[in-house]
Amino acid sequence: MARPQPRLIVLGGLGFFGQTACALLSDLRPLRASRRAAADLQIDAEDPASLRRGLRRHDLILDAAGPFQSRTTALIEAALGIGCSVVDINDSLDYAARVLSLRQAIDRAGIRVLSGCSSVSCMAASLLRHLGLRRPLRVLGLIAPASAHTANPGSALSLVRSLGSRVRLWRRGRLCSAWGFREGRTFRLPLPLGRRRGFLFESADSLLLPTVWPSLREVAMYVDGNVPGLNLVLRAAARSAQLRSLLESQLERGARWARGIGSDIGGLGYQFEDAERGVLRCAVLGAQAAGQIPVAPAVLAVRRLMEGRFEGGTGWIPPDRQVHPGALLRSLARQGVSVEMR
Repeated sequence: MARPQPRLIVLGGLGFFGQTACALLSDLRPLRASRRAAADLQIDAEDPASLRRGLRRHDLILDAAGPFQSRTTALIEAALGIGCSVVDINDSLDYAARVLSLRQAIDRAGIRVLSGCSSVSCMAASLLRHLGLRRPLRVLGLIAPASAHTANPGSALSLVRSLGSRVRLWRRGRLCSAWGFREGRTFRLPLPLGRRRGFLFESADSLLLPTVWPSLREVAMYVDGNVPGLNLVLRAAARSAQLRSLLESQLERGARWARGIGSDIGGLGYQFEDAERGVLRCAVLGAQAAGQIPVAPAVLAVRRLMEGRFEGGTGWIPPDRQVHPGALLRSLARQGVSVEMR
């Protein structure tokens, strides 16, 4: 008997990134899942009973239900028991570690889990593969969002909660800690990003990329708010609990403000250092399509999985095997996102 066609379920399908993914995958008829009644399926990603009721064997779940910093592995554990595969757009180091702790169980179950299939960490891994860097020593990333299009309360909450907190990064070949948004770095990237000042932000890259490239000595992510005056506010909040609390209470208003005066152009910048090829710089840039950059790898992977063309195997899939680098760059180009390298 032929295996039934899997359902595609977008968890967090009513949120910003979930809606973006649903629009890009509309031909596959995704089911939008959320705790809210307006969804096609009412599923709570943190409620095991809700997950057991809503999911079926062979379902494919695109998990966009952030913020992942506060998520448990309830979904992954339900997928193990039911027999579902999961593609998520996680950017949280903590969540990545929790999923990675289940790697043996995932591998035994024969399902697929593509965690961090987003701008963190799949994008960096894909660019490293595309450039043919075999012994990378350093990966420094910069997020400069096109805030006029992408500012939303979920992403803002993730940023605010890192301010003034101890964050982890890969430094001197091991996980170290530093103060979030207190340490800055200047990037000189391909135009139109150009010269940018970013501030330290915790990222799953610091955990996931060294699992693929043990030669790495440093992996760190930095953020430029890309809104006039925002970096100054965030730097002050990194030293003031009272200001952080105020920012967290005004996320909706802050997101509207950022959309009103923020930049139309943004994306990701990377500075790679390789033992053989020296320093290379890349910029992944978008304007109207900037909101598609974080979900682009997941959308491509989901499409390959639904069409039976995924070549990455089963089990826990490392970030360099989640998508083919050339296919990702072509997909980004079709969406109006350019990739500049030098």
